[in-house]
Amino acid sequence: SPLFVSNYPSVRDLSLVPTDMSIPTDGILIVSIVDSACGRIFLGGIDGGLYEFVYHSNGTVGSKIVRFMTSMIVSSTPVSSRMVYRKDHTSRYLGGILPSNLQSFLGVSDTLEVLFVLSSERLLFSLSERGTVTIYSYESVDNPNASLSLRKRCRINVSTSSTPPLPYSQDRQFIALSASTMKLEFMESNQITVFVVSSFGERCVIQLSDNLRITSCSYRAAPPMILQSVGIGFRMVRFAVARKDSFVLIDRSDAHTDRLVSSFATRLAAETVETVSETIVAAESESGTRSNSATDSYVLAVEDLSASDERTHRFFEIQQENFEQQSLGKDPLLVLTNTGILVYNVIRLSDILKKYLSSGYERGVQQLIELYGAFEVCKMCLLLMTRGAASGKQSLTSVDTEAARIFLELGKTPSPNVRSISVKLEAYLECIAEIVAPIWSHRMVVKRPSDFPVLSVQNVQLVQIREDLVLLKECTDKFDIFAAEELNVNGTESGMELESEQVSIQDLLYDQIHVRTHESAVRSVEQFKEHGLQRLIERTIEALWVLTIVSENAFHRLYATLSASERDQL
Repeated sequence: SPLFVSNYPSVRDLSLVPTDMSIPTDGILIVSIVDSACGRIFLGGIDGGLYEFVYHSNGTVGSKIVRFMTSMIVSSTPVSSRMVYRKDHTSRYLGGILPSNLQSFLGVSDTLEVLFVLSSERLLFSLSERGTVTIYSYESVDNPNASLSLRKRCRINVSTSSTPPLPYSQDRQFIALSASTMKLEFMESNQITVFVVSSFGERCVIQLSDNLRITSCSYRAAPPMILQSVGIGFRMVRFAVARKDSFVLIDRSDAHTDRLVSSFATRLAAETVETVSETIVAAESESGTRSNSATDSYVLAVEDLSASDERTHRFFEIQQENFEQQSLGKDPLLVLTNTGILVYNVIRLSDILKKYLSSGYERGVQQLIELYGAFEVCKMCLLLMTRGAASGKQSLTSVDTEAARIFLELGKTPSPNVRSISVKLEAYLECIAEIVAPIWSHRMVVKRPSDFPVLSVQNVQLVQIREDLVLLKECTDKFDIFAAEELNVNGTESGMELESEQVSIQDLLYDQIHVRTHESAVRSVEQFKEHGLQRLIERTIEALWVLTIVSENAFHRLYATLSASERDQL
């Protein structure tokens, strides 16, 4: 349910201000509501119907006459209630015959759990309980001649469209939907990404082109603390906030209070590891301090205040009055509980590391290394270095310099996960894997028996992957990541360990020479892999650029129309 908050400066209490406008729902329970930047308000019913809260002045002449005749017949309805009406945008054969509760019992209806508006693209997204995503386009009511109808553009069944398909056979509900748009450089089109979350904590990501054609539909499994036992028992997620690179799931903890589980992952593969943290939703006292009372806290509503939408959130007006000097941060999350309103900031580990590096807090950096390991910290350092390279600044900042220093120092140690490579190279490989993940498990070129081969990947994906690889290559050159240096192989299986302190001089000299020889061999193998990896990145960038040009201009079809002499001239 949406969260509406208003505040009067003279009173510290939050209150809701009702109006005299109301619409009859004919016994249909409204479970979702969303507003657009242009003022249109859409409603989702338990019967699966999509409705709109419409003012009479926005209707056509014919509709106004019909509503006037209806209001004359139904004279008991107050005049203020007849100022607005409910417009039905869906046509259901049994919708006007069976009651909504009977439709739900018979399985005829599919409740519209979530409505989401992407105002920049004038798109309305609806998510049903069974996982059907429907996308509509709408017009602004600023134009007096604008139509109040919705045009259905796309319909996706998340359960059957995801690759690979969703696991487990238990019935699941889909509870959250979010969407974002991104404009790629060198392309005159946008890429739309839709995020869907199920009650099992599964997260589906659907990527669409600017004409709403599906380019990919994949999923990521639930975090381990959400998924207690595969196929047997699940913690049912009741609320979720989906973002581009982070998710916040809310379920019931063992302490009989709700908890927030935040996860950060850029790869959607179910087997990859993601960074997960857990926060118990606790009550707060009047002074703003965390209360230790035994009162069970449960969440009633969640509002994401960081959504990139044209709609205005009024929460900032009550910040100083009710939350004193607390900062909202970059990704504020407003949570309404049975005990009050809580504000959470979703903080990435890379941002924490950046704060430690900028302030020179060495102990904090060391704590991150102890908690998450050298590999995860190297990945975060590489992310900060890539951001520094993307800024285009000629001089390096203190954060860039410190991130590069820690990356190179920690990178000398052997990887605990992959044999015979360093942590630095493993983090670099993981970064590449995250970039090429959208096209890694699919054939990019599909052969057709009677026609030219076609690309199975959209140009927007090719351009985005190429841009990310170019940025990684610039980061490699700018910070000289693969500079020649000595590796630390001590304490590993590859190092030499003497079993007895009483050894001869000849044996000791032999062991020392053998260790130096081994270190040199390990370094040679590492340099060979690094050199080959850089060559592979360069060739991949060139190949992606060629594929993009060929796909846009169809040179292969033009070449087929040329004669043999014209081909020889080329």
